Amino acid sequence: MTGYDLPARLRQITFHFIDPVWAWVVAAQRQHPADMKWIPKRAVRPEDPGDFYYGGGVQFGDSFAQAFSTCPVGTYPMMVKGSWDGAHGHGLKATPICIGVGNTNSCAADTKYCIAYVPVLSDMGGSHESDATEITHVIRQKCIAAVLRVLERAAATGVSHAMFLKRYIQR
Repeated sequence: MTGYDLPARLRQITFHFIDPVWAWVVAAQRQHPADMKWIPKRAVRPEDPGDFYYGGGVQFGDSFAQAFSTCPVGTYPMMVKGSWDGAHGHGLKATPICIGVGNTNSCAADTKYCIAYVPVLSDMGGSHESDATEITHVIRQKCIAAVLRVLERAAATGVSHAMFLKRYIQR
């Protein structure tokens, strides 16, 4: 936060979060196996086989088919949903960052896992009142970027059962 003339105690923010790949696995394990989608499908009209139907579920979408087509033979896509929404309850401000399972057509709460909350700077001082919204957006962008870097690394290298065990279970 060195670009802003904040008090010394606010110039560096530490952001910790749960590994989003691990969170996805935990949320996926909560799903009934029959509800998980791994292979894309196409619904066509009998009178026009080139005309595809959409809306029947995540497995019928072009994004799902594209993700599947990039997977090596014998592997399947981990469709990851990410969300961060501000909430204000009982006078407290919080912005949870959640990872969700996109391999299911359910939007139930058990398809998501909260991995962190965006840090909040309080008492920045009156001179930063006009910058408060911009500072909040910068913090949120940096936090989300950190989570996306972990997901991008997993997307580039893949996630295997052996890697998961080695990385998470032996800690």
